[in-house]
Amino acid sequence: MVATLALMCAAPLHVIDQLMSSPRDEGLLVPCRVAKLSWPTVDTILQHGGVHHALNEHDREKLLTEYGRLSQATAQRLLGFWQAQAARH
Repeated sequence: MVATLALMCAAPLHVIDQLMSSPRDEGLLVPCRVAKLSWPTVDTILQHGGVHHALNEHDREKLLTEYGRLSQATAQRLLGFWQAQAARH
C-alpha cells in the first residue's frame, strides 16, 4: 500500500511510510488527496493501512469532513514541504 500510494502521488517511499506509521490519521489524507483518491478508497486505507487504532464512526466522520475541506493545491504544497523536510534529514 505504501509503494502504491507513493507512486500515485509521486512521493518518496519513506515519506509515505512515515505518514502511514504515524499515530496521527490526518497526515495520510494529504497524499490521498494528491493522488485524487475517492473517500471510500481513503477510508479503506485509513482502516487497513496506517492507523494504529480502530476508527470509530465519529473519527471517520471527522476525517471525511477534513478530507472534503482539503484542496488539491493545499495537499500538494504540504506534501512538497514534507518531502523537502525529509530530504534535509
